Amino acid sequence: MTEKNIEKDPIYKNKKTGDGGNSKFHNRDFTDSNVIRDFRNFLNEESNKLLKELKQEYSLKEIEIKGVPAVWIDTSNSNKNKGVIIYLHGGGYMSGNVKNYCTIPIQLSNAIGIKVLSVDYGLAPEDPFPKGLEDALNIYEYLLEEGYSSNNIAIAGDSAGGGLAVATVLKLRDLGLDLPAALGLFSPWVDLTLKGDTIETLKEYETILSKRQLEGSAKIYAGKEELDNPLISPIYANYKDFPPMMILAGSREVLLSDSMNLARKAALNNTTVNLIVWDNLYHVFAADSNLPESKEAIEALGVFLLEKMNYKI
Repeated sequence: MTEKNIEKDPIYKNKKTGDGGNSKFHNRDFTDSNVIRDFRNFLNEESNKLLKELKQEYSLKEIEIKGVPAVWIDTSNSNKNKGVIIYLHGGGYMSGNVKNYCTIPIQLSNAIGIKVLSVDYGLAPEDPFPKGLEDALNIYEYLLEEGYSSNNIAIAGDSAGGGLAVATVLKLRDLGLDLPAALGLFSPWVDLTLKGDTIETLKEYETILSKRQLEGSAKIYAGKEELDNPLISPIYANYKDFPPMMILAGSREVLLSDSMNLARKAALNNTTVNLIVWDNLYHVFAADSNLPESKEAIEALGVFLLEKMNYKI
């Protein structure tokens, strides 16, 4: 990532490397309701800025499915192929808004010609685990009931949403339901115990996350459950009979170990997994549509998903 890129990005503007993102949140207690409120407002503002910079026509149609709010994302190219991508946004399981945290699913829909259903799943502390997981399961089951084949459904997500995507498929597998064709994961947070090596080794390079932020988010999301519950921290699950996945990450994010360890565990269980790491880039960099690497990542995932959903590339 060039210095010019950093200056242009509204989320990372005027930040020093390693300050854990916006400095006013770096050392704050994310179990505090006032901090959560302030961070939600901050993320909402920054998401609006990124969305405003997106040079892409799109429409959002609000819908409620089995009591779960969601939005259908349509672009000029989204009806080229029949199928659906379920998208689960990031935000540490306690923030994020489907109406503006949507630059990745909009770009993805346009790139591969498939509609995206972005899920406004329950957030902690109001709705801790397992509410978000239950919401995602309800959305998937709804699509099956509507006549979509599991082979025409993929699940994607970023950060916490990436972890939730993996947990959703783990639960679907355990329930004996037909699994989606593939998963697409941007910087997935799959270890809420924070035992990954890069939590410490890359903290001086991290531009948005801090260990204290992650600890607080993990605590309020898990509630009374143990953090090593595989449906909370999917890194502790087994990946036997799991669908193909692509993982996309940056080399300068403290959650890089999560991506690497997930890829390793999946591969050791003979699951098809593609891990791509972009040098000198940060957590969920694909959200910034101005970056050439964002386009590269979206296109790479698009090719992967189309192939696994048996569509022409």
